[in-house]
Amino acid sequence: MRFGRLLASAATVGLLSGPASAAVLYTQAATTSAFFASQYDTNAGSLFATAYDNFTLASSANITSINFTGEYDTDPSPPPFLTGFTLSIYSDSSGQPGGLLYTQAVSSNANETLVTGQTYTYGIDLTSSFAAASGTSYWVSVVADLDQEFGNVWGWSSGTGGDGSSYQDVPGLPRTHQLSDLAFTLNGDVTGDGTSVPEPISISIFGAGLAGAAVIRRRKKITLRNSLYADGGHRAAVTMADA
Repeated sequence: MRFGRLLASAATVGLLSGPASAAVLYTQAATTSAFFASQYDTNAGSLFATAYDNFTLASSANITSINFTGEYDTDPSPPPFLTGFTLSIYSDSSGQPGGLLYTQAVSSNANETLVTGQTYTYGIDLTSSFAAASGTSYWVSVVADLDQEFGNVWGWSSGTGGDGSSYQDVPGLPRTHQLSDLAFTLNGDVTGDGTSVPEPISISIFGAGLAGAAVIRRRKKITLRNSLYADGGHRAAVTMADA
């Protein structure tokens, strides 16, 4: 099986918006200067990678839905073999994803809608709302169910408006810290005092996040690297970078 981080270039897309019946609680607009593999390989029956990003609400609220942006490493027409998603929310543990607080499997393509090229938007309604406390850091992940037999890889698009930091787990490898936000919007109902606004960020942190993502902008090429592990096996790390 192939393991690694997948990055790809694409055109910038606009702000994600939630359903009219719910307030926008938090948002990180899509930039699609990169994307990070977050996928369960349905053909192999194993997890390929999980991407996470953090959020903090200014007011206590019940989260009722999430919108997000994702991309394929190839131009799917129609999109290849995407059969569902798993949405999860975690506590924070020293600035990284901690214990699992909520998880939901979705047996659909989550209203996959083409934006441009290989970039799509998605939306998931929570089966039960998630009560998020104000001023508390949480982590969210979305993992696509996708047949990777023919090299089809799905990733979560980069975003802007957070703290310029996210993480990615690949089974058998150390957790990777990414200097990039991911693109998503949380919708729901405010239950505490205050207003529904994104988490404030500093210009310096935001700039650092964009600088990290800028390395992989413009054209891309696929590089396969075989790595020898202590168990004697080989795994191919897949990346996309500037041509």
